[in-house]
Amino acid sequence: MKELLKSAYRDMGPVTGLFPSWPCLRCGKTLGAKGGGPDAENYAGTYNGLCYACTAGEPYVESTDPLDGALSLSWRPSRPSWRRDREREIAYADCAVCGGLGRPTAMPYRYVGNYGERVGASCASCRTRRDSHPTRVWAGERDTRIRNAASNIYFAELRRRKLFRAAKAGKADAAVIEAIKAPIVVRYAHAVGRWDKLRAARMGHG
Repeated sequence: MKELLKSAYRDMGPVTGLFPSWPCLRCGKTLGAKGGGPDAENYAGTYNGLCYACTAGEPYVESTDPLDGALSLSWRPSRPSWRRDREREIAYADCAVCGGLGRPTAMPYRYVGNYGERVGASCASCRTRRDSHPTRVWAGERDTRIRNAASNIYFAELRRRKLFRAAKAGKADAAVIEAIKAPIVVRYAHAVGRWDKLRAARMGHG
């Protein structure tokens, strides 16, 4: 984890906490260009790769699912004083509830401290429509079966070696546990690889 964080923040100024003046990922504007101290655009704690205008911009379609036309939309942050990440919503162009925007047009408004913020509300109709599609249901169930099969093999091996209780209590020898896991992880990876290809073909992502 330490190495991961070090890699992620390797370009951050150790004193200022600022990333370099990179271009906005959407419009190309130089981030933090106004100067004068830490800026949310390029400050490590609030950085999202976007300038203020693009962060607060209108929703736009990022992708369309070939399976049934479900749209993935990028929305402005609903709580910008807490998180600056743009949010993702699912929508269908013909939805009578949200009009293809992924959120009902009438959104509640509230104050959080001194900040007025719109509270996001995903379109339940679009979410339900997407999640209940037969092919997605089938794929989700198969994902679960593959994970459960790997877990069952692992637990069965622990029981065969009379290590289940010790492992559950965190008292089993770590090297022995890793030796048991290793071949199961390899088999699981192969199974997932084959399954990913089948799923992509069935769902139109191949």
